[in-house]
Amino acid sequence: MAKKVAKMGKKITFCGIYGTSKNPDSKIRLFKDVGAPVMIKSINLIPKALNLAK
Repeated sequence: MAKKVAKMGKKITFCGIYGTSKNPDSKIRLFKDVGAPVMIKSINLIPKALNLAK
């Protein structure tokens, strides 16, 4: 979905959240396989991952 929006000319970054998965290692592999630029354990880490944390 994020790639489709990017093709429409919108600036977007996909962030894969793996901490809520029953199999986090599998989820990380999936995100790597599809080229996810950001992978974090928790949604609470998004500000830090995007350098928005103070």
